[in-house]
Amino acid sequence: MSKTKQKIRRMRWPLFFLLWLMLNVGMAIVGNEVYRTVTPALDITTTRLLYLVSSIPLNAMLAWGQVRLLQHFLQRKLKYWVPLTVVGTLLGALLDFILPVSISYDQTILFTWFINTLLLNAPIFVVPAIAQWALLRRYLRHAWLWIAASIGVSGIFSVYTGFQQARTNLDMLYPAWVTFNIAASVVTGLVMLLMVFLARRDEYTLADSSSDEDADISRLMDEAKDSQADEAPLSQRRAQSY
Repeated sequence: MSKTKQKIRRMRWPLFFLLWLMLNVGMAIVGNEVYRTVTPALDITTTRLLYLVSSIPLNAMLAWGQVRLLQHFLQRKLKYWVPLTVVGTLLGALLDFILPVSISYDQTILFTWFINTLLLNAPIFVVPAIAQWALLRRYLRHAWLWIAASIGVSGIFSVYTGFQQARTNLDMLYPAWVTFNIAASVVTGLVMLLMVFLARRDEYTLADSSSDEDADISRLMDEAKDSQADEAPLSQRRAQSY
């Protein structure tokens, strides 16, 4: 006895966007609390290694929540979203751990500092996005926008990093960090909406062109039938004349 496939219920875009923001910002806040708990007063190397290990289950939970939302919004089964996200995040974190040792930059020149900070922070965001892009491109024609969004998020994070290093007001560091996560979630949420809207537009355009072609074929068939009907009486008159 064959099992019937359950249809995925479609989620409207306003609800998807709202839940996307809540999920990503909420998990970022949880991750920050875990970071402050498991890494108190340790050296930077030990702190980053502990955070890397502790972030694995958090990234898995975040990816699971994301894939639940995406499956209802896209109406597609994104089977490998969770493992790809976790592996991509780990690779990005490892690259981020290595790069600061091999790249130096001058903080006295603002533009140079921003570009180099962008490059240093990019692996954290771009590497997981590339892993996710490998899956999204099977369903969304404009999936490359997802990588572009990760670069934009890296730029926003570079601005936050500059604010953090300036330390003009320590009381504003946490609100600034929350603001960064909200901005990053807005960027990724809007880009996901754009990719889906473009994909649906392409589907509607293809459907319209197919319907036009079907109409042309039907018209040609009707014309052929009419011409055959006109030829039939003529052949009958010729037969009667003989």
